[in-house]
Amino acid sequence: MTTHHLLAVWPVTDDRLSLEDLVERAFRELSGVAAEAQARVAGPTTWRLIDAADLEGWEHHDGQLLVATAPAEPTTPAPTVEPEPEPPAPVDLAAWCQERAEAHREYEDHELPLYDDRDNALIHWVVRVLGSPTLEESRQVLAALAARHGLALVAARTCPP
Repeated sequence: MTTHHLLAVWPVTDDRLSLEDLVERAFRELSGVAAEAQARVAGPTTWRLIDAADLEGWEHHDGQLLVATAPAEPTTPAPTVEPEPEPPAPVDLAAWCQERAEAHREYEDHELPLYDDRDNALIHWVVRVLGSPTLEESRQVLAALAARHGLALVAARTCPP
């Protein structure tokens, strides 16, 4: 069942034309009128002649109007409302740091010897842990830290995985 209707109005400028002649001329324009209204005719059209004074907005016109009424369907989809994204689960920063410290001990045993400078090795470790665009956990930790400081964490660009 159609819930939309198209109402199209043409002023009658030639009183000598019959209703059939007027309908024939207006029918050729009906799909264009519907398209302008972002709709399409979806059923039979009812045609009638009325006095302009009887249709609100047309009181200024002397004479008659040809009025077409038809069921219609919108041609543009109804706007959709995107649901709000789920906020990330809260991160237990203390537990996360403890896990990273344990992992760092293993890192020191295996990878630290690759660096001449322990500070440089720690910088690489922090970048690896917090800077990885492929670790959702990294984003959550950074967001939790930013929230603690009242900062908004905004990605300037998306890194490829």
